[in-house]
Amino acid sequence: MASPNLAIPSLFNVKGKIVLVTGGSSGIGKMIAGGFAQNGAKVYIASRKESQLKEAVAELSKDATGSVHYIVANVGVSTFL
Repeated sequence: MASPNLAIPSLFNVKGKIVLVTGGSSGIGKMIAGGFAQNGAKVYIASRKESQLKEAVAELSKDATGSVHYIVANVGVSTFL
């Protein structure tokens, strides 16, 4: 049996993957979303405030090789899910 490829680029390859980041309009969530977008993922960021989401999408899209989109949602309220 062949050994698995455990190189960092192989382990964390997100190119072409779809990712949802809650709290993606600011702070750690925004940084994580940016990392995914810079590495080729199709990223959806979710948060409650549309104005912050629009700003985050514009900023994150500048360096992205993937794409960045937003969803207005409050994941703490079941009617949004």
